[in-house]
Amino acid sequence: MRTLLFLFLVLSLNSYSQSAEDYFNSGYEKYVNDTLKDYKGAIVDFSNAININPNKGDYYFFRGVSKSYLKDFTGAIADYTKAIEINPNDPNESTYYTYRGMAKEDLKDTTGAWVDFYKTMEIKKDPEAYYMLGYSRVNGKDYSGAIPDFNKAIAIDPNNYKYYDSRGNAKYNLQDFTGAIVDFSKAISLNPNEYSYYNRGLSKSYLKDYTGAIADYTKAIEINPKEGDFYFSRGFSKYFLEQKEAACLDWTKAGELGNAKAFDLRKEYCQ
Repeated sequence: MRTLLFLFLVLSLNSYSQSAEDYFNSGYEKYVNDTLKDYKGAIVDFSNAININPNKGDYYFFRGVSKSYLKDFTGAIADYTKAIEINPNDPNESTYYTYRGMAKEDLKDTTGAWVDFYKTMEIKKDPEAYYMLGYSRVNGKDYSGAIPDFNKAIAIDPNNYKYYDSRGNAKYNLQDFTGAIVDFSKAISLNPNEYSYYNRGLSKSYLKDYTGAIADYTKAIEINPKEGDFYFSRGFSKYFLEQKEAACLDWTKAGELGNAKAFDLRKEYCQ
């Protein structure tokens, strides 16, 4: 009888654990699938996993990330906090703090975000924590203070394009356009994306390299032809090169894509 009871308990525990993992795996598939982006469905699955086994930090963490994607930052913070409480010595703990800091930053709790980012750095040298600290400084217009943070992120992970792109943005706002171009170029070499091309084009425009700026805006448009700001800025560079007709065409396109200022420019300069 004792043997049968023992086997029953073992089977019950195995079923309990497997069922929670089934829900977690289902939620993870919904969370990680870029085509589905079924974050609501993922939250339901992660919640079911938590109901069965409330002592697994990752269940709360991934539910928190899913909530962040749905802009429920308060709910996300609660989940990240629970993950930290459950796994105070988990190797992933630094990630929990980083993501909680990101959610706090989204809620404009800059002080709380910085506390979490610094906590991450105490646990390990996490480039994402340095990046987010720099990002937070940029949001507060502390561009000079942000650059050392981006430098540290790059020193740890020199192959992440967004670190260079963000440092370039800080330099751009400090009117270090030459330095910004160097960073945007590095970002492009790692990941040819429309925004790095666009930002490099803006920097070139300020240095009066309108031909180079047009080339970058054009590349950005090739990647994403539905962004009105790209046409708007390209129109300016063409206008400064006395390509009035081409500039007006760009401003028309920008206006059609939702840039209201473009129609104002067309009325003033294209009659």
